[in-house]
Amino acid sequence: MGATASVEAPSADDLKRLYDKHDITGSGHLEKQEAFALLEDLRIRYGMDEELPESFKEAVFQDFDKDNAGTWSWHDVRVLSGEGWPAMRRRLQRLRVRGGQRHNRAQRQKEQTLGESAASAWSKVSGAGAAVAALKEVEAVRDLEEEVQLDFHPLRIQNISIGQEAWTFAPAIDLRVIRGDPRRGRAAPNEVNQAVFEGPFVARIVSGAPRGTTQDPTWSESLQLSFMKAKGLYIHVVLSDNRFGVGLGPLAELVVSLGEVLDMMRSPSVSRFTMQPFSVDLSKVNISPPVVLVAQFGGPRPSLHCWCHVIRAEALPEETFVVEASLIANQGQGCVLVRGRSDPQSGPDPVYHNSVNLDWDDEGDMAFNCQVIRTGIGFSEEVFAELKEKLPQALVAPVGRSQRLELRCLDGSGTNAELSVHFATVMPEMSLSITAASATCLAPKSEAWSFNPFVEATVQSRDPRLGSVGRSAKVTAAQTETLTNCHADPHWTQPMVLKLVPEPGLFLRIVVCSEALGVTRAWDELAELVMELPEALKLAQGSVERKFTLTRLIDMKRHGESEIFLSFAQVGGNVSASAFEAGHDLPLLEGGVRQPQVQVSIDGSPIGAKSRHPTLQRPIAAGYSLPPQPSVQGMQHLGQVLQAHSQEVPDIIAQRYGPPQQPRFQDLPPPPAPRQISSPSPEELTQALQQAPQGAIVKGNVPLSFFNTPNPHLAWIARR
Repeated sequence: MGATASVEAPSADDLKRLYDKHDITGSGHLEKQEAFALLEDLRIRYGMDEELPESFKEAVFQDFDKDNAGTWSWHDVRVLSGEGWPAMRRRLQRLRVRGGQRHNRAQRQKEQTLGESAASAWSKVSGAGAAVAALKEVEAVRDLEEEVQLDFHPLRIQNISIGQEAWTFAPAIDLRVIRGDPRRGRAAPNEVNQAVFEGPFVARIVSGAPRGTTQDPTWSESLQLSFMKAKGLYIHVVLSDNRFGVGLGPLAELVVSLGEVLDMMRSPSVSRFTMQPFSVDLSKVNISPPVVLVAQFGGPRPSLHCWCHVIRAEALPEETFVVEASLIANQGQGCVLVRGRSDPQSGPDPVYHNSVNLDWDDEGDMAFNCQVIRTGIGFSEEVFAELKEKLPQALVAPVGRSQRLELRCLDGSGTNAELSVHFATVMPEMSLSITAASATCLAPKSEAWSFNPFVEATVQSRDPRLGSVGRSAKVTAAQTETLTNCHADPHWTQPMVLKLVPEPGLFLRIVVCSEALGVTRAWDELAELVMELPEALKLAQGSVERKFTLTRLIDMKRHGESEIFLSFAQVGGNVSASAFEAGHDLPLLEGGVRQPQVQVSIDGSPIGAKSRHPTLQRPIAAGYSLPPQPSVQGMQHLGQVLQAHSQEVPDIIAQRYGPPQQPRFQDLPPPPAPRQISSPSPEELTQALQQAPQGAIVKGNVPLSFFNTPNPHLAWIARR
């Protein structure tokens, strides 16, 4: 195996000349044998002396034959001059290592045979102890020649950026394995030793272009090298700049011995290495020591999977805003690593419900930040606010609960702006249906001409009863139909469906209004009911109609309390209503981190399952089926409503549509007939009277012998 002649990717012109050279027929396509000849030329360019195996060439030919035509086109081959060359280079490197292994294996067998012979001869002279020492020395040599698979994950380099007079800045990571310390023989630490940088190398690989090219470049590519372990090897990491494709100019270096690298690979973790910068033209590249390389030796590439769900904002000006979420390096003091934006929405309380993907390499000390950006006409943008305190990386894990974060306004306005976010794979959403069946003791304002009631349900960010203590933002709202010219207690049929992402501190407000019909829509609020949202969600677990007392907002001059009959039910979403109790995390049903606990509803059935007494559930008679019934959102089951009001389910409904049950009124079986006792005969009675003591009483039928003359019982009667 020879040394590497050139490991750089061939230029497009050189590759085209090789392509035309092997296109013997001039058809514009390379047949299989012509493609094999092209691979041999690339092998020579790479510096390998031995010919490529047929299996290797066949595998490469199949990989590049994209359209399965049995030939190579120039479109298939030209990728080797760019992004396809690193993969080909790694293949040739693995092939070189395997070839070296076969050579070294034969050499080890030869040395082992010679070692055993030497040990055997030495044991005759010096005894068994010297033979064992000789064999241990051979084992030590064998250990040095084992294969090393080096995995290097460069993440980022900080404190380096493009210079003021530079046109381009394309840094690359040059990973080399060399013999001896490359710093030996230098007059100064920042001196560039051209002999060292030109090789020869035991192994070498160069990364591609970074993801950011102006400041603190980052890489998503991992580098792999395979080589044979030997004494005196060093890992040489060089940060180079690709200057207009002419060559790599070294900017900084990191030198680590192979033993230190192997120790780090046994327990891989992200580390920060200080690199030694070289003397360069600062007008082309701006270097601010220390130059820090964030990387990891060994193990899988560290990655962080983060989804930030932007729910809503509060207390912003009445303008258009977008929310930009980002991850910042060095505990929020470094550069922005990754960012994503929501859709634009209008204030003052914009609702976004957007998901931002922040997947990135896990550096371990990143911070999360959000900025609220004001958008204007055209492309003008201005950062209006950001988080008052950046969140550490540990707090952006999918904990299963929404968070309400305070914002700091950069213009000094001092408004109490807030932002609600949620970290999870799936945004938790649910639909809460509220059915207002009826209301009592309501009346419009005294000056109103008619009574046109409707019910509006809103989810508020704070308790709306506090008034001026704190502004309450409306998160979501829904309402029933409007009943026109109502002269009695209103009865509504349309349910109110609220779609929301539950978060801490929300309140539910249900208000009965009377609409003033006219050109412009206006209404008067008559009475209200306010409760915490977790309380309403608990009520949704049973879906039973209940009676609530309303707080009157106007003087109605009515006797008695105003009441409303409400029922709650969950009609959609990916989370259970029982998951949003205060003080507990949100267990997602799909794609979440945990599942909700099984709870029992009023009829004994598990929450989330169908009730045991739904209307038109199933008939009792086998083989009988009911026609499909239309489903109405928010509609309750009749059995649950009757049970909630302590009323019995009618037998005709329970027997036909409900589950088998015992009838409420049962016909008791007739009592058993009494045992017939036959009358004693005169002989039995006479015998009993004679044997009975004086004064005894014999109960039974009187025999007719008492009326005979003479009476045979007179002796017994005389004894009384």
